[in-house]
Amino acid sequence: MGGPALLNYSQISLILPHGRAMMLVDRVESIEPGVSIVGIKAITGTELCYKDVPNHSALDRCAYPVSLLLESFGQTATLLWLRSNDLGCEDVSRVLMFVSARDLKIEGCAFPGDVLKHCARLEKSLHDTVFVSGETWVGDRRIAAIGSMIAVVRPRSLVLDNASSRARQMHIGSPDEVFSLV
Repeated sequence: MGGPALLNYSQISLILPHGRAMMLVDRVESIEPGVSIVGIKAITGTELCYKDVPNHSALDRCAYPVSLLLESFGQTATLLWLRSNDLGCEDVSRVLMFVSARDLKIEGCAFPGDVLKHCARLEKSLHDTVFVSGETWVGDRRIAAIGSMIAVVRPRSLVLDNASSRARQMHIGSPDEVFSLV
């Protein structure tokens, strides 16, 4: 399945700010900084998203959640962005955030045992903002097309200040608790 990894799981875990618990890219097969990347994610039935699916469930109950499919694609695109620019995302005073996605077409499902192949293209990068597009494949079957996905890097203090303001307006917890909602 594919050639040798350009980036393996251990190397990716050092690059992505998500941490291993939420890392949804297993390896990078190819990358051309500023242009494109191919990232791989193997889906297993032991992932947390399947914890409430009863044993012997019909296959449709085991479809990989679209939210995680898009997160995995986004993380692959993030690796491209981080390898294309010096954004300082390893700096804990900055936060990498998903902003929006447009023109999404979910054309199929993936299941435990499938391997997702994310092919992302960098459309435009403006220092702290990126626009990407691409597709996700399972074998020779395209299961998703992403017309445009946007992400930004912002100072953590700005994000926490905004979250604290919203929390006060909504009468909910501390900034640390609110940050988990952002």
